[in-house]
Amino acid sequence: MENKDMCQQINNAFDFMQKMYNEISFMIKEIQGQLAEKEFYLLKPKGYGISSRSSTGLDIDQLPLWLLRQFAVAFTKNVQNKENKSRTETELQGNDNLKILYFRIILHRDESSCPQLLFGLIKSIKTKQVKKPFTKFEQIMGHLEYDGGSIFSKPAKSKYEDKYIEFQYNFQKVNLLDINSSSDLNDKVIEPSIKMYDKI
Repeated sequence: MENKDMCQQINNAFDFMQKMYNEISFMIKEIQGQLAEKEFYLLKPKGYGISSRSSTGLDIDQLPLWLLRQFAVAFTKNVQNKENKSRTETELQGNDNLKILYFRIILHRDESSCPQLLFGLIKSIKTKQVKKPFTKFEQIMGHLEYDGGSIFSKPAKSKYEDKYIEFQYNFQKVNLLDINSSSDLNDKVIEPSIKMYDKI
């Protein structure tokens, strides 16, 4: 293959990735907008953005993390959600009724997978007695994305527990390619999410 053709393929690949990230950003903002009408607030662990696991390491096992393949956003109605400058702080202590709507975009997991949107409810959140326990749910988001394989591979209603936290969850998933409009997003994602939140 000639250098000119290779350069064009590289440019096409980056152009496609940027367009895909743009579309995902628009979808997340649409989720935010529709949920805001129901008085849900976007959690902001590190500002107005997504929660993800990434790396710039040169070790071979770190290279797949150069690209954002999986990431998440979360929402709550909880009155103890406080905004501190560009971040939010959703306290866990004394907040036994805290419920979170969690949305995880999975663009790529393996060669046979299709892009998916995992969504659902996290509740009954308890922290463990460790040296530095989590005090805010925003901290848990980073923890979940770092160790996401064990929970997000089993999206059905269940319980999650590790040495730091435990909680109950109920997730559903849809193929991202089946969401082609605001109406699709509302019918397939937003309304089922709100029903799960209101049911408890």
